[in-house]
Amino acid sequence: MKFIYKPAPNYRDKKSTQSIMMDVTIALLMVAVFAVGYYYVQYGLAYSVRVLSLITIAITTSVITEILWCLIMKKKIKEYLSTSFPWVTGLILALMCQVSTSYYALIIGSIFAILFGKLLFGGFGHNIFNPAAVGRAIMLSSFASAVAVDFVTSATPTTTMASFGWLITDSTLGTTFLGNFGGLSGLFFGTYAGAIGETSTLAILIAGVYLVVRKAIDWRVPIVYLGSIFIMASLVMVVKQTVIWYPVFHLLTGGVMFGAVFMLTDPVTSPTSMSGRIIFAIGCAILTMVIRLKANLPEGVLFSILLMNMLTPMIESLTDGQQIEHRKKNIKNIAIVSVVGLALIFLIATLISPVNPNAVEAPVESPKKQISLTDTKLDAYQGAILSSEVNGDETTYLVSMPGYGELYATDDYYTYTNNEFSIVVNTLNHKLVSVAYVTFGDTPKIGDKTNDEEYLNNFVDIDLLDIQQDVDLVSGATYSSMSVVAAVRLVMNELGN
Repeated sequence: MKFIYKPAPNYRDKKSTQSIMMDVTIALLMVAVFAVGYYYVQYGLAYSVRVLSLITIAITTSVITEILWCLIMKKKIKEYLSTSFPWVTGLILALMCQVSTSYYALIIGSIFAILFGKLLFGGFGHNIFNPAAVGRAIMLSSFASAVAVDFVTSATPTTTMASFGWLITDSTLGTTFLGNFGGLSGLFFGTYAGAIGETSTLAILIAGVYLVVRKAIDWRVPIVYLGSIFIMASLVMVVKQTVIWYPVFHLLTGGVMFGAVFMLTDPVTSPTSMSGRIIFAIGCAILTMVIRLKANLPEGVLFSILLMNMLTPMIESLTDGQQIEHRKKNIKNIAIVSVVGLALIFLIATLISPVNPNAVEAPVESPKKQISLTDTKLDAYQGAILSSEVNGDETTYLVSMPGYGELYATDDYYTYTNNEFSIVVNTLNHKLVSVAYVTFGDTPKIGDKTNDEEYLNNFVDIDLLDIQQDVDLVSGATYSSMSVVAAVRLVMNELGN
């Protein structure tokens, strides 16, 4: 019997899997360092500690999950972890979350990412889906409302743009909208609150260049993905005559840049051939734009990657074989995918229209919440009336009340004073005349949202003999505004006695 075979050319790469994953870890830490620094400068030590805590929890949970798996499956722990790299999954997952993400939601997301996204498929190298994307998808679908109070909850650029149907056609309104986030420069440098590791395009680009120089990722994948999104967004801009910065906005917001550098380049869940990776990147770009323009989700990067992960075996089969021999076929396949994508985006562009563009001038803060004056949560605020002064028909109460800092910060990091309020009451009709801060002792730039005349005026004319009332809280400063409410209730109780 005669065997006929054709040996393929072989290339020995000096880069090992361990060295590649170490480079990825270093690049992710670059982005994490920026995030810690930004939140420290912009919001204070509590926020930078919060970022570090989220990253630590995600990594620790991921590692512990794999250790328990090793114990159950009777595998050597050190050897298994050295080839599984659970900390990379945990780090990526944490950087995809906002600073307000609750710890328990992140713990559950990390467990799902490792267990269901990787281990049950056979471990590293056998998983179909990007593990971090699996964990984040679980968190978004099941724990979207699981957030920590009194941390940044303002609407992100993508959620705000989504509320306008991803279209702004008026240049003046567009400038106003973009100004809410510091303009294009703010989006590039990441000087706004959002997902911990996704806001700074500059930090991600620096990390990406490091990975390319170290040959840890294929530079063509992010370039094709970003280029495809830019071209398709430009097509929408031309069809709908949107603002000139529209295509750039798509690149600088959401998880586009982060996904391009750290997730599309995952060697396990993306095709192995060059042509296959290009088709994969174009497919992700198409789905990202479709989800953004037509789906109910504000952001499309995460789910576009998961959907294309499912198509990876088909893409592998389509582009299988010697790449030089099938070059024309592969170019044809890439061209077909590109044309279909452009046609689809063109069709969608003709069907969509701006949604309430005048809302661009509305505040980007989350909707106001309310609390009843009888709510037991207010019982935690044990304040005191320091003095009272009668002046004709009005009595002025000086009230000391703990706020967010004293109730929840640790003495190792902070020294807080109580909030002190001047509350003026009309003793004839028992209505509140005014509320004002005398001393503010809460978180700067966050808690002081309550030290605002517009908010404090909401308490004017409250009937202090009617305890069955609801009053407003400030989103993003929940506990600080509860301090104000507790001070008002203390005066109500005083009058009731």
